[in-house]
Amino acid sequence: MTREKPDDAFEVAITWRDEGGGSAAKHCAALALLNLGAEEEAAFRLEKIAIAPDAGGRAQRAAILSQAGNAWLLTGRTAEAEVALTSAIELTPNNARLYYERAQAHLLAGSWKKVVEDATRALALDRAFSDAYVLRATANIDLGELDKAQEDIDMAFKFDPQNVSAALQQGRLRETRKGN
Repeated sequence: MTREKPDDAFEVAITWRDEGGGSAAKHCAALALLNLGAEEEAAFRLEKIAIAPDAGGRAQRAAILSQAGNAWLLTGRTAEAEVALTSAIELTPNNARLYYERAQAHLLAGSWKKVVEDATRALALDRAFSDAYVLRATANIDLGELDKAQEDIDMAFKFDPQNVSAALQQGRLRETRKGN
């Protein structure tokens, strides 16, 4: 409901919260706000929910912090996204997706070496994570590491031959090579 009818979902979540719905109701309300375009407010709420005593176990808290980090990314506040995602990684350090998401935050911040580091960590946990190869290739192009970028693009295609982002980076790499 938070995606299809976020206005209705928000109202239901507030009623649920007021009737004792606890963290789950607050989480629902925050996701509704996110889908209503109130990303900053949603991010604040999600972070608050993640540290609440009734937020659940480590994996649940990490998932909520991931959502907060992605909400921060939607606002363009990469530093806040990095903090939320780092907190999520501290809770579940073997989650490749979280390293990938933090690498996205680094990419938006223009921190190419950090992108490479986190994408590499994601790939150490999930060798077939094609989007992590693409992200690392993107950073490697910006770092001038064109051969490494090509290797990453090749690996992305190996695991996902239809990866559109890999195709875009392949074109970008070709154009970069022409310019050199």
